[in-house]
Amino acid sequence: MKLAALKLYVMIVFSGLILLAALVLLVLQWGNRAAFSLYGTNTNPRTWLLVLASAAGGVVAWGMIKVLWRGIAGLHRLRGSSGPDTVGGSASSA
Repeated sequence: MKLAALKLYVMIVFSGLILLAALVLLVLQWGNRAAFSLYGTNTNPRTWLLVLASAAGGVVAWGMIKVLWRGIAGLHRLRGSSGPDTVGGSASSA
């Protein structure tokens, strides 16, 4: 067996176990309610709804971190390609 195939099997098993743990947590929290404050408003939503919302929020946050990182890298590349004369203000006009 190749090392790449072994790596893929490990990735599949690991991600499957993580998803199974999340599903068990979701099922065990199904009938419970939780005290929650959303922007200062106190509510008592179902816990499974909070679990799903936090999972979705994690996916969105990860995507936003990637967008932020790509923006920073693109800006850094743009500043690097513009040359030393325009970086840092008006050095050539002084």
